[in-house]
Amino acid sequence: MKAVKWLAILATVMVTSSEKSESSLSDFREWYQSLSDDNVVMEVRNSNWGLGLFATKQIKKGDVVLRIPSEWVVSRENILKWYRNQHLPSTISTNELLIWWLVNERSKSSSSRFYVWLKMLPEKFSTPLQYSDAEVDLIEPEDMKSAVKKNRDDAKRSWAMLKSILDRDVDFEAYKWAKCILATRAWHMRGDEYLVPVAGMFNHDLDDDDHAYDWRKDTGERSQKFLTYHTLTSDGDAVVRSDRHVQPSDQVFESYGDNVNAIYFQYHGFVPDNNPYDCYKLNFQKHLQHSDAHHGRKLDYLKTSQFRTTTCLHHGELSSNLLLFSTVSSIKSSSKAKACLKYGTALPFKQLLKCSNNEIASIKFAIKMLSSELSSFRTSIEEDEEILQLGNDGVEHAIAKYRYKQKLIIRSIIEEAEDALSKARKRNDEKKQRNKERKRQAEDEQEEL
Repeated sequence: MKAVKWLAILATVMVTSSEKSESSLSDFREWYQSLSDDNVVMEVRNSNWGLGLFATKQIKKGDVVLRIPSEWVVSRENILKWYRNQHLPSTISTNELLIWWLVNERSKSSSSRFYVWLKMLPEKFSTPLQYSDAEVDLIEPEDMKSAVKKNRDDAKRSWAMLKSILDRDVDFEAYKWAKCILATRAWHMRGDEYLVPVAGMFNHDLDDDDHAYDWRKDTGERSQKFLTYHTLTSDGDAVVRSDRHVQPSDQVFESYGDNVNAIYFQYHGFVPDNNPYDCYKLNFQKHLQHSDAHHGRKLDYLKTSQFRTTTCLHHGELSSNLLLFSTVSSIKSSSKAKACLKYGTALPFKQLLKCSNNEIASIKFAIKMLSSELSSFRTSIEEDEEILQLGNDGVEHAIAKYRYKQKLIIRSIIEEAEDALSKARKRNDEKKQRNKERKRQAEDEQEEL
């Protein structure tokens, strides 16, 4: 009965590639409601973020807001069943299979049973995969540009491999479209990949846990939030629960989890206004002073200390890795190097700091290093602010917003370091004053004798 009802809806759907008219939305709502006998608590509408899901009644945190029957979940098992006459190779990966399915189903147009849903998917994406080479060259920092270039090269290789495996042609633009659909909408669970109709229409917004996040209390473990609110039943149905309370007529958002901005920028094509999980990836290797007379000794000490050559720093985070590197790098004298940086032995950090007696020099080195990171960008923070104030949501705006957010993190750490430097200098002055008083007291006592 559901299939018959869906075919009746399908016959009436005529949507152009550039519009999401009220009639097409109405058809989609009816199709979506026909997928499940459960009480539907949301409807699809146009929003400031494209299409969005809106509550038709009050929703409580933990309530089931979407249930898609197993026969509509796009999985490896289902695709091989739906296309059993195609003799698809068993060596094809799930990701490649899903890409092929999307391209193939989209080409069927209205003859696809998924046509109503496919027509509501974005037709274009603004991720770096679609950027021109000139636009990619504008991306900063350098590690982000390198990651983007690698992803683009990987896509070309995967596309060629997919064509070889299937022994048939696949248009590269269609391939990139499908790859972006998966990057922004696929579920990853049970060691596999799935596409769930409608589930990709939840737009991102922070939930209460995100707002309460503090990197100082971070255990280093990734959040299991997605698996908490997204499940596959034993029958294969896909179920989504709300991660927040929602009032009737309000948009139903969901948190995309503890991702850094690099994930959103590269795979989703946007940068959140507020992301407490974001961090700046600092590569210490480019700050190693190879001309330093004690370079070998310092490098050996860092390796012995299980030092990480890269670290991702949050807002205002003077991490132990950063302080260790700065302390070791700021040691200049041979006597201190030999006394504190013994081959094959790593002191606890506090002992290293006491041995080297160079807290001020260490913090100054960190400030200099971070300042050089900030000055390596082609634009200033003020110039980026001017670009962002223009309100253009194009490629230049996305690139500027990503690097701007990265710069703010660096600046916040510099400010934290400057505050730490001020306190260290104050402690040092107080220590000198105490030593002077003790010396004066000793001299007075000596005179009395």
